Amino acid sequence: MQRPALLLTSVLVLALGASDAAASDAVACGSSPAGANMPNGAIFLSQGSGPIMATLAGVGESRSHSGLAHGNGWYTHSTAFEPRIRDWDDSECSCGLAGDYCCQGPLKGFELQNGYPGSSQITAGALYTFYYHPQNGVAPNFLYQQRSLSTSYQVDTRGAAVADWLWNGSTYAWVSSRQNGGQGFWRVGFTGVTPYAQYSLYQYRDYENINNGAVTWNYGNVCSTILAYAQQQAGQGVVNNVRSHHAVPGVSNSYTHDYVVSGLDQLYNAVYQDCSDGNGFLESVGVFFSCLGESDICDDAARQVSNCFADGRNGNCYNDGNRYQAIRNNQHPGGPVDANGYAIARSISPDNIGGWSGWQAGTTAASVWSRDGNQAMSWNSGGSVYSCFF
Repeated sequence: MQRPALLLTSVLVLALGASDAAASDAVACGSSPAGANMPNGAIFLSQGSGPIMATLAGVGESRSHSGLAHGNGWYTHSTAFEPRIRDWDDSECSCGLAGDYCCQGPLKGFELQNGYPGSSQITAGALYTFYYHPQNGVAPNFLYQQRSLSTSYQVDTRGAAVADWLWNGSTYAWVSSRQNGGQGFWRVGFTGVTPYAQYSLYQYRDYENINNGAVTWNYGNVCSTILAYAQQQAGQGVVNNVRSHHAVPGVSNSYTHDYVVSGLDQLYNAVYQDCSDGNGFLESVGVFFSCLGESDICDDAARQVSNCFADGRNGNCYNDGNRYQAIRNNQHPGGPVDANGYAIARSISPDNIGGWSGWQAGTTAASVWSRDGNQAMSWNSGGSVYSCFF
């Protein structure tokens, strides 16, 4: 199925920067030169800031976001705006509705569990705005592209095959921007199932075999797991990579229990600190009401987000209990475990996709882009394009 041609308005606006998640009131629309220097089938990898980067840094990795170029001015990635704060006047504080309770955590559980827009296809203006207009005005620490290379380290067609499948063969739907109804983008889902895919934090703990084409429990993915899914769907092999350190023996795409501990600790600390500082992630949570005498709302927020990462598929995105501590500390916690019953993680990160931080590069178990190194990325074409990423 081929998408119809679209006309995009050219408007000049200021652009500043974003990480893997954006605030719900972040600038979602902006302008850039009409295209970047990435060919069809190249991926982009970057290091941003915030809780996702903190979690990945906790497991020894350096890239927090990834996406893919289609060579036609469009780019596929997966992201979410930050969940909003619950309000006494909205349905999530009407105790019992939709299984969500006001005093089980300060964040909207549905938005935390099912991030919007999830996997989507956007143009250069939106991608530039995503990176250079974050809530803190901080551009990514680095942003590179990588190409699909053959065994002789020549550019091959495998990456282009993945990009072409995403553009022509995936299930997708056009949606309007939530910040500018005159603009829009494509959301991309699971083949033959849904044209929408949520951004699911639980994918960082358990990717639920999305790399083998499986449909995840809440139709969820993250920026790197959609690339693994697309590689498999395009017939370009399955990412079943092995890391040189902190990997569970015999388990592909795995992280040992000590790395689960480190990642969750770093995540909790990052959310708590950003909340306490009143900027960045959850910048408005400090003014949220306290529930039932709770004195530390930032601890509530940090536990709620950590629960969602650790075991989000079991409703833990909706509450600020201590589920993440059970995952971190106890045997038989549910989800992926090692031979001793301790929690491990099975996931595909941006570093895994790119072949960095000890992940194998250039093998049949690695991604098609993993042989390449850091290539410069720039917005370099004439003209201007205005668009939105949510």
